[in-house]
Amino acid sequence: MKKALLLIFFLGMLSAVKAQLPTPVPVGETVPDLVFKNISNYTSSSAKLSDFKGKLVILDFWSTGCPSCIAAFPKMEKLQKTFGESIQIILVNTHETEAKIREREVLTKRKIVFPDLPSVTGDSLLRYYFPYITVPHHVWIDATGKVLSITHGYNATVEHIEAALDGKALHMAAKVDPRNTDWENNGIVASFRGLSEKIQVYSAFMRHAPEIRGGIGLRKDSATAKVNRRYFINYPVLALYQYVFGLKYAGQKGTLGESIFRDKNRFVVEVKDTAVFLRPADRNLWDAWDEKYLFCYEMKVAPELTDAMPALMEKDINSYLGALFKVNGRVEKRKTKCWVLTTFKDTSLMVSKGERGATIINDSMYKVINSSFVYFSRVLNSKLSDTGFPVVDETGIKGNVDMQLNCNLKDIPKLKKELARYGIIMKAEERALDILVLSNI
Repeated sequence: MKKALLLIFFLGMLSAVKAQLPTPVPVGETVPDLVFKNISNYTSSSAKLSDFKGKLVILDFWSTGCPSCIAAFPKMEKLQKTFGESIQIILVNTHETEAKIREREVLTKRKIVFPDLPSVTGDSLLRYYFPYITVPHHVWIDATGKVLSITHGYNATVEHIEAALDGKALHMAAKVDPRNTDWENNGIVASFRGLSEKIQVYSAFMRHAPEIRGGIGLRKDSATAKVNRRYFINYPVLALYQYVFGLKYAGQKGTLGESIFRDKNRFVVEVKDTAVFLRPADRNLWDAWDEKYLFCYEMKVAPELTDAMPALMEKDINSYLGALFKVNGRVEKRKTKCWVLTTFKDTSLMVSKGERGATIINDSMYKVINSSFVYFSRVLNSKLSDTGFPVVDETGIKGNVDMQLNCNLKDIPKLKKELARYGIIMKAEERALDILVLSNI
């Protein structure tokens, strides 16, 4: 009996606690006079929302696990200085205390440089007022205390802030956090009422779906272990062409994020309207561009058709996106200036001793232990992409290597000297390469 009474008491207390939790404040509603606890870089250890009455307040929710949030700190500080007393930007980390943030810095060996802005840490109640799943998450509150917008971090621009201060309409997309759609397991066409094993081929396109977390994925047939389903969520047109046309080079290894045509020296855009392929530099235009040019796409095939899947997908996107935007994608052999890697002497110096693998890549060194030479050529291709020359590996080196190049890989004269120690020459020469060409129909 006592146990039953204790359980009833506990459940009653739990219900009472839940009843006292704040409810979310939607756009257009007035925010209660919030108390910001654990606030630093401010005149006191706490503040009220009413302390900022008459100002546009932007709450910038962030976390240490969000590099883009931290990278945007200087921009947010600059906006604060630009608009001065008219606005107040407040950094908010709801689930990490200041001590936890310092621990994270030690763990990751990355010092976070905080801007000259008030910073709230470990205040979990704010997450109940403004719930979110992903960060950056920005809440705009006007001078009267009403929520103007709940939006993405990239919408914090001079133009949008000016519009808010002038009382003009804000053309910013509402931030929609991902929901659990189980896309990875079910796909667009979920169950076919138990007839999924009878499917030979299906594919589906959807417009931008911000409620689904963007990404790329695949599934393999359990019997053959071959990829028989691929999906792309909220991907731009250019990336879809690059990945799909790169599949036949990747084969069945199941590579997700790689394509030889992702390198900017392996594709050309020959169209009149480049807006289809290139996201505008002006962040004020991102929401409208995403709505028009981001797509979800997937294909699933029967096990016996897995080898034909890349060709089927190429036809698929040319049929749909080609018809929609009057474009065509194809691969052509074109003579291209390249950085060609060859050997001129014995390369045994770099043969791996088989020790535990390790990698160090920074501005003054490239060091790998027990790593493939193919990996080096890929890294080099990425580092030298600004030269416009793709890297072509003609060394014939197959096994793993141990290498230490004491230079910045972008410093070509020094790089050549370092490579020569291992018997490798790097020259600028022409080669006929497969190039992804995007042109008008």
